[in-house]
Amino acid sequence: MDYIHKIKYILFALLLVVFITSCDDEAGITDPPEEHFEAEGLILSSSGVVVASIFQGVTEDTLYVPLGEMTDHMEVTFYDSEQNEIEPPADEDKTLTWEIGNTTIIDVHQHDGEEGGYELHLVGLSAGTTEIEFFIVHEGHNDFRSFPIPVKVQ
Repeated sequence: MDYIHKIKYILFALLLVVFITSCDDEAGITDPPEEHFEAEGLILSSSGVVVASIFQGVTEDTLYVPLGEMTDHMEVTFYDSEQNEIEPPADEDKTLTWEIGNTTIIDVHQHDGEEGGYELHLVGLSAGTTEIEFFIVHEGHNDFRSFPIPVKVQ
C-alpha cells in the first residue's frame, strides 16, 4: 500500500471516529439544546414557613423530624443565582430525587401520584443525626444538586 492510500485510510478512520462520537441517537444537529434547570439553592417550607434552606452548598439549618412520626407536608422551591425564590421546573421529565446519608434514621414519603414531585414528608425511623441531599434529575443526569442538609430525629 502506498503512502497516499495510507493517509486516505487514516483520514477516513479519523472522520468516522469524530462522526460516531459527536452524534447520539436522540439529538440531531438541528435539534435545539436541552434546557437545564438553573438553580443555586433549595428551600423546604411547610404552610409557607421556611423549615430549611441551602444556597450554593451552604446552610446553617437542620431539619428536625419526630421519632416514629412524619413531618408536616413540605413544599420544595429553589433559589436562583441572586437568591430569589423560584418555582420548581414544570417539565414532567425533571423529577426530584434525594440521597439519605443513613437510611435507618429517616425516610422520605410522597403521597401516591406525587412521586418525583416537589412535595414530601420526612419520616423519623430511629433517633440520630444524618443528612439528606436533593437532586433534580433530567434524562439520567442531575440538573441540580443541593448538597447535604443535616437532619436530626428526636
